[in-house]
Amino acid sequence: AVVIGIDAYPTKEDVLRGCVSDATKIFGFLTQNLGIPTDHISLLLGTTASLSSFNRASGMARIARATRPPWSLYEFQIQKGDNVIIYFSGHGAVYRCKDHPGYGPDSPSSTGTIEALCPMDRRARARGFRLGRSKPIPDISDRELSTILTEISRTKGHHITVILDC
Repeated sequence: AVVIGIDAYPTKEDVLRGCVSDATKIFGFLTQNLGIPTDHISLLLGTTASLSSFNRASGMARIARATRPPWSLYEFQIQKGDNVIIYFSGHGAVYRCKDHPGYGPDSPSSTGTIEALCPMDRRARARGFRLGRSKPIPDISDRELSTILTEISRTKGHHITVILDC
């Protein structure tokens, strides 16, 4: 399982209350009520206290390692047919496709929207991360999440539960 709770974001108006608490309670439910071993759960918390000392590239990188191929944190732990749980509590965002660089106003998808999960280090400039030094760290789009879930399903099975509290 991957359990993510983010209260802290770079700007004061984006700061949330309760997401870290919710994620901690989910972690407790998974371990105490369902008996899932703690080493089978990655708990990623973004608190106000951790934001000042947080390596901005590490938040996106940690989520990427936990949820994107090759799922290096879990590749050998998740067996085909296992239950996979992904919990996210934090900010979400919605973008119009026509405003997104990948689509443009003439795209057939230009009338739709892109929904996204917002990592703790969103809008921060990447330092030493694959995106390069000049690009901001992006939100995780619904299309990207769909690709991640499809790949997990294809390689590990269809027992996937995603809980989004945005």
